[in-house]
Amino acid sequence: MIKNLFLSLICFCLAAFTNSLFAQGKLQFEKETHDFGNIAQGVPATYEFKFKNVGNQPVIISNVQASCGCTTPEWTKTPILPGKTGSVKAQYNAASMGAFNKSVTVTSNASNSSLVLFIKGTVLDKSQVKSSASAVQKAQIQFEKETFDFGNVAQGVPATHEFKFKNTGGEPLVISNVQASCGCTTPEWTNTPILPGKTGSVKAQYNAASMGAFNKSITVTSNATNSSVVLYIKGTVVEKSQIKAAVSPEEKANSPRATLKVNSHDLGKLETGQKSVAKIVIKNTGKQDLTLNAVSSSCNCVSLKNSPVIKPGNEEIVELTYSPRLLGNQTEKVKIHTNDIITPEVAINLNAKVVENLSAQSILKVNSNAVPFK
Repeated sequence: MIKNLFLSLICFCLAAFTNSLFAQGKLQFEKETHDFGNIAQGVPATYEFKFKNVGNQPVIISNVQASCGCTTPEWTKTPILPGKTGSVKAQYNAASMGAFNKSVTVTSNASNSSLVLFIKGTVLDKSQVKSSASAVQKAQIQFEKETFDFGNVAQGVPATHEFKFKNTGGEPLVISNVQASCGCTTPEWTNTPILPGKTGSVKAQYNAASMGAFNKSITVTSNATNSSVVLYIKGTVVEKSQIKAAVSPEEKANSPRATLKVNSHDLGKLETGQKSVAKIVIKNTGKQDLTLNAVSSSCNCVSLKNSPVIKPGNEEIVELTYSPRLLGNQTEKVKIHTNDIITPEVAINLNAKVVENLSAQSILKVNSNAVPFK
């Protein structure tokens, strides 16, 4: 009896310790970098960084420190309850001419206890700012955010983020190139002209092959007035077991869930090098939005053509593009990586019979004469 009571007490204490470990606030900013563009000398420029507490405990910001005396910060000083919002204001005095890039470090009791925000731009003479007003007629690329933090990602599971932007100028916007800082990051982007007022995106996929922290840049070059914009992705690659161990019971209960309608798809007969699209149905049986991060296969011959966000209880058609390289009967196991905490990968087999030439396969010989096969 005493032994059972002792064991029950230990279990209770462990449960209480686990709950306290995962009970913590977390700050999530709408954006972490703001570009003022051109501003007039001597005219202070102010931007308000807005955030939300996405954790489950109140967040208290203890300090906000600017990297120089030329920047004055203000912030929400009252506790921010779970689900509520606050802000950090940064004012740059614009006293010195030339380009500037300043940081503002936010310290709090949140799980991400130290966050760095950035303000940048160029200080010009007032007459130059007036003369440059006509530049608004040109294309202008404005991203919703320029930095994305993946947090912890599992080793070997590609992590993808889509940076969305809008053409706020008066002429069509054309992105000529997107260059990642390393071969470990693969970019994709809207390669058609973006009309004024319309939107586009730049996707960045990090292969997560190497363990440890990463901070990579993606440079977007276009015909916009801000012709070169640098985006950043960061995070920490850890073992898959660490990801699972760090998830609380509450997070598991509220996780999105990816469910495939079928576990195989037959593409029929294909020519080598001929691309074929498999349309599969994925349903989200969880409680939060399901996002598709990437696909992987041993042949590296399958890509994700579209990546819809699937609302709880809904299903969407997802298109996988298969580019066969080997002849004969092929079965490619394709893993679809999602933000499902419990089962982050779902797998489907793509089956195909790959031949050299489809037209040659449709000819029969009858009495040594070639006759089309019907």
